[in-house]
Amino acid sequence: MISCIAPFGRPIVAQAIRRRVHLFGVVALGALVAAPLSAQSVPDLNAPRRAAQKAVDAENVRLSAQTGQAIPVRRGAAAPAPPKASGPGSAPTQI
Repeated sequence: MISCIAPFGRPIVAQAIRRRVHLFGVVALGALVAAPLSAQSVPDLNAPRRAAQKAVDAENVRLSAQTGQAIPVRRGAAAPAPPKASGPGSAPTQI
């Protein structure tokens, strides 16, 4: 191994390994920094609904201006159905 010794007394193989580890660290750091930049954002799932509601509101305003009638505004979900009775005695009796 004497023939593989560099002028400063370190083996050439150790210097090559050290360079590769250093290069790997620089590449890993670069990938770590670049990862958030290329990440995709979560799409807004409510955007089409809001756009449709905005169009409906604009049409309602236009119709209201033309006819002079107030158009009721409905927002939110429909009223929930009443709960079904369950348990003993809730089923209709059969004769």
